Amino acid sequence: MPNTSRRKPYGSAGGLLALGDTEPVHRLDARCPICDARSLRALPDRELVVCVNGSCQCGDDECGCHYERPRRHQWDYDEWPWLAHVLGAGLEASA
Repeated sequence: MPNTSRRKPYGSAGGLLALGDTEPVHRLDARCPICDARSLRALPDRELVVCVNGSCQCGDDECGCHYERPRRHQWDYDEWPWLAHVLGAGLEASA
């Protein structure tokens, strides 16, 4: 399993955008390094990649993904090179 220590919780169990937001959301063709679901979304205006799987839980019991109202995992812009490396390794392994 890849090192997921760089993930951070994001938002609540609700939607990623508020009503009326027009920010583009792009579906990434890769699996989340934590839950292995095809649930990664890029929010370029916020410079975030987020896992939108409401069931995504990591092994850290203190992480926000274990809260009663779970927080989603996110990767900030400065973590994208690390995430790209992890996702690239996953894509190579599945080929």
